[in-house]
Amino acid sequence: MKRAVSSWRRRIVRLVQLPARERRQFLRAVPILAAVRLALWFLPLRTALRLTCRIRDRRGPFPANRPGVHDIAQAVRRASRAVPKANCLPQALAGQILLGRAGHESEVRIGVRQDPERGFEAHAWLEHRGEVVLGELPDMARFSPMPSLERYLGQHVPR
Repeated sequence: MKRAVSSWRRRIVRLVQLPARERRQFLRAVPILAAVRLALWFLPLRTALRLTCRIRDRRGPFPANRPGVHDIAQAVRRASRAVPKANCLPQALAGQILLGRAGHESEVRIGVRQDPERGFEAHAWLEHRGEVVLGELPDMARFSPMPSLERYLGQHVPR
């Protein structure tokens, strides 16, 4: 028990030590990432994806100096350490929501591969203008990208 308290204390100290801008981004990312994770657990995939697209398109109360793409991606990576089971798909969807709310375009991509040792694998990542901003892996070239999520939903989802 003492170890758990010490671990949480260290996390809180690290959070307080972050620059204010990074702390704000982290505090925005955690509830979004947690909500996406819960949606993926409890809702059918199509419903969860439509919900994330709807939330993404609401513009947030960001000032003229809106957060940058890489700042948001860093906040989602940091938040993923605080949200259980926040692996690649929840991170990509939460990143897309936060980027969309800040006025940045992005696309969630999912790739699949057949690994001889591990079997079928899938991976999700987030791209902004063709650059991977969340979910980069050293062997990403081995994943075959599937059509975009908007095509999966069978509709054009406005950005």
